[in-house]
Amino acid sequence: MARRKLPTAPPAKFRAGDWVVQNWGGYRVPVLILEDVGPVGWRGVRYYRYLKPDPYADPVESETTEDELEPARPDEVAAGQAAAARGG
Repeated sequence: MARRKLPTAPPAKFRAGDWVVQNWGGYRVPVLILEDVGPVGWRGVRYYRYLKPDPYADPVESETTEDELEPARPDEVAAGQAAAARGG
């Protein structure tokens, strides 16, 4: 009997250090990718660990799936970097 070949995971859309946006309560919030956790499970859903800077509180570190993230526009990248510089 021939061995069945397992499907390979598609390449990652984002890398550590990329600024992306996540829909957070109806707003496009810039977040910084910290780590590509990789494909998880038999369907190979890719997870990323990210940091959401907040100028008024401690930054939020969490994980989400690749399909919930989008590339950030230059103005969103600038907003995220400004929030991180103010202490978030």
